[in-house]
Amino acid sequence: MAFSRPIDDRYFEDYVEGDVHAFGSIAVEADEIIAFATRFDPQRFHTDPEAAKQTPFGGLIASTHFSSQVSHDSRSE
Repeated sequence: MAFSRPIDDRYFEDYVEGDVHAFGSIAVEADEIIAFATRFDPQRFHTDPEAAKQTPFGGLIASTHFSSQVSHDSRSE
C-alpha cells in the first residue's frame, strides 16, 4: 500500500498493521556494532564475537538500540 502522506508528514497511525514497506538497506561493520555496544549495551553477544558464538544467536548481533539509531539516522538523511 502506498502512503497518502510524504514521509516527513507521516505518523504512527499512517502505518497499517500487516502492511510491508521496503525502506532500503544499510551496511554496517562488526566494529561499529561492537563500538556502540561497548558504550551503550555491553552484553557479550553484542561485544565479543567469540563469546557470541556460544549464545542462542550463534554469533555477534547488533543491539536493538544500535538498530534503532541506524534506522533513525537513515531516515533523516
